[in-house]
Amino acid sequence: MKKKSWPFFLPRTKRGIFWYVIFALIFLLYHDFWAWGKFKPLIGGWLPAWFLYLMILIIIYSIAVFFFTKKYWPNPPSNLSKSSEKKKPFDKG
Repeated sequence: MKKKSWPFFLPRTKRGIFWYVIFALIFLLYHDFWAWGKFKPLIGGWLPAWFLYLMILIIIYSIAVFFFTKKYWPNPPSNLSKSSEKKKPFDKG
């Protein structure tokens, strides 16, 4: 009997599932259908509340991306960190 596997776009580890849920939740919260067509209440008399909501959500997204990339972004190769020994692409030598 063949073992049933998850679709390719779903993560396979608990850590992957955690990040999948975080980014999916932010994505779903970004589509605030409860505020569509509303422009009140106004904050400070001119700024719609949904705009402040989206700004806070963008900050949360930025923090999530920062921690995600800090954990999963690969380290640069060692030859890129030594800029003094860097050769030109067509240099013979």
